[in-house]
Amino acid sequence: MRKDICGKAPPRPGLDSPGFPGSWASVSARISSQTSTMGVRDLDWFFWTTFLGFAVSVQCVTRAEFFPFGESAGDQVLEPGSDQTHRLGLDRPLLFYDGTFDSIYINTNGFVATSEPSGESSYLGNMPPKFGIIAALQGDLDTSDGVGRVFYRQDSSPDVLRQAADHINRAFPEDDEVSPTHAAVVTWVGVATQEAPSRGDGIDTRRNTFQLVLASLETASYAVVLYARDGVQFTSTPVGDRPMVMHSGFSKGLVRGFLFSSQGPYYRTSTDDEASVQALAEETNSGLRGVWVYEIGTSPYFSNVAPGEVTDLPTEEEHGASNQRRPFDGQQVEYPPYGSEGEQIQIHSVQYQPHQPDNPEVVVVDDTDINVDVFFVQPRNVCEQQEEVFPVRRLSGLQRRLLLPL
Repeated sequence: MRKDICGKAPPRPGLDSPGFPGSWASVSARISSQTSTMGVRDLDWFFWTTFLGFAVSVQCVTRAEFFPFGESAGDQVLEPGSDQTHRLGLDRPLLFYDGTFDSIYINTNGFVATSEPSGESSYLGNMPPKFGIIAALQGDLDTSDGVGRVFYRQDSSPDVLRQAADHINRAFPEDDEVSPTHAAVVTWVGVATQEAPSRGDGIDTRRNTFQLVLASLETASYAVVLYARDGVQFTSTPVGDRPMVMHSGFSKGLVRGFLFSSQGPYYRTSTDDEASVQALAEETNSGLRGVWVYEIGTSPYFSNVAPGEVTDLPTEEEHGASNQRRPFDGQQVEYPPYGSEGEQIQIHSVQYQPHQPDNPEVVVVDDTDINVDVFFVQPRNVCEQQEEVFPVRRLSGLQRRLLLPL
């Protein structure tokens, strides 16, 4: 099982494990091996150097680094219970996939919807749903005990917009800097499972805390999702008589055609493996552990959800330096096949690959008014002849290169 390198409790997984690279056991062993050759002063220096090096290497976002939340920040509180929903009208529209939305629906179960969601029995254990969804960490959650709460608000204050811009610009270092003009902040604090299974492992005392910020400007919208170091204490919730792994990701929802309806694109940021949910607090695509940034809508053209591109985790000394862009790795976008509204939806995974097709042709375009998203599309004999899509960054400047497969 994955060890939580961010040091969440209870218990302290990893820190007391002899196999963990930065565990107290390994620190003690290294100190013992140096005792015979070091003086007391050298030994003291070695201990503190090792300890500080370990502390720096596991830097994670904390709740104090969340966007301000709570009643003191002007938040409203979602009604206690399970599967509670509140419609929030937006002062500025949200761009999601190729749609524009003047309101969002905030739900207890760890997500925001773009239309009024159906009852939880229709989507728990049966993702993606028929409605558009932005899932920070979706599961069967409950706040009726008075401990867990869901806070939400709109915010256009300079401090919040600056904080959103910092996360977005750090995640997309090669893009032009953006300055959001509006944000919606939703924070799930201390939420528990609706019915904790009696497995004797104390899951009923574990609580999750995470935050979703939807930041928009005139031509684009972004989702910033934050998971604190102790914010993911359980990774599955009971559905019926079995536990189901929690979901995070984006789905356009049901797309209605002239004759048939089909499920739109479903972009997953976690998988059906519990370790992928735990990794949300331990990894990143924005350069800061536990913080994930996605471009979720653009106007006038949109192709697909674009993840942040800084998966490097700088040490404290490198925190202020520029992060090197790395290829996208490990997340999934899923395209269910077309079918009638009443048919069972089957989902086929299509995995992004951090490489490009062979022998691309480069076409140089001098027109500075062109602003397009470019994709490689190469047929592969996988997932019942689904197509594999390779993202290419949006191009800008006096000359734009359109890369097309031969």
